[in-house]
Amino acid sequence: MQTNTNTIEEIYQEILDGKRNRFPPNTWKLDRNNQLARRVTKYLVTKILNWNEEEIKQ
Repeated sequence: MQTNTNTIEEIYQEILDGKRNRFPPNTWKLDRNNQLARRVTKYLVTKILNWNEEEIKQ
């Protein structure tokens, strides 16, 4: 039996691609230390916006 689990980054990309409308229910409920939010933000900045370290500092 194979489980189909997606990372938060994959889910976010599906939202950006229009394959999903939103994050699944309770996605952020267990994100106590904002680790998922940090990962999504890092993905946005580094992969989608392609900002480098200098651009981030500005």
